[in-house]
Amino acid sequence: MHGLYGCIWIADFFRREFPVFAATPMRSALLTTAVALSLDLQLDPLASLSGLFWRWNDALPEWFLSVPLVNYVAWFSAFTPFGYAYWALHDRLDLSESMRLGKLLTRIPNVVVTAGILFFGLMFVFECGFGGPTYRILGDFFTKILPY
Repeated sequence: MHGLYGCIWIADFFRREFPVFAATPMRSALLTTAVALSLDLQLDPLASLSGLFWRWNDALPEWFLSVPLVNYVAWFSAFTPFGYAYWALHDRLDLSESMRLGKLLTRIPNVVVTAGILFFGLMFVFECGFGGPTYRILGDFFTKILPY
């Protein structure tokens, strides 16, 4: 995840300047996610349009400037749970910085599971079920790597 630290840093700036964003960990998480998506909205179209950096699977329909919706859903799904965990601990004044970091590290498995549920749930809704391109690509991948 490129730019994670930068997104946290920018969100922290906005939280200080506009305290409404710091009112709850979820507001801060959504702010961090918005910063990340605004960065990705600029970078991915350039990388995708040139064809030099990466190319999306042809089964994925283009959504915004040749970048499929699945990309933005993935960013949203990754940043929101991580941002929530980060900001919930960041604002705890009863913990030292090393204690906050330690607690954040122990929450990473929960963050990953939450991100996966959020991502696959949103893609299920956006693609109207398990027959959408995201699930077909995933199915093809697992068919090739699993020996059954």
